[in-house]
Amino acid sequence: MNWHANHPWTKPWQDAEHALYRQRNYAAAHFLDCRRRYGPLEQNQIPNHSILADEAEIKNRAMLRVASECPHRGWSKWSGLVYDGHDSLIIQVPDTPYYLRRGVEILREAVHYEWRGMTFGWDPKVLTSMGDL
Repeated sequence: MNWHANHPWTKPWQDAEHALYRQRNYAAAHFLDCRRRYGPLEQNQIPNHSILADEAEIKNRAMLRVASECPHRGWSKWSGLVYDGHDSLIIQVPDTPYYLRRGVEILREAVHYEWRGMTFGWDPKVLTSMGDL
């Protein structure tokens, strides 16, 4: 996949990561522990290091917000955050229009994040079975 063809709005960010790498001779995550990765690094490794670390921080923030707004067993004996996979957060809610709508709102608001002119988020989906994944 050609990343820039499919995500052209990220090119300025990746260019900035390459410039920072040339200046300090390491790639760094911008959030959490600001871990560093020293070179020599291939061109795609430089922005990928911060992309993956930053994505993890966005997801961590979302998980904390989801956990506070849809607490484990807070809406029912089985509701709350039930799955955190590579690119998925799954919450279980009571099967009523109010809780289904509120669950979607919580996920949409929790994951929405803007940084360096880029907007991150996803479109939550309502499933009636884990088999629908």
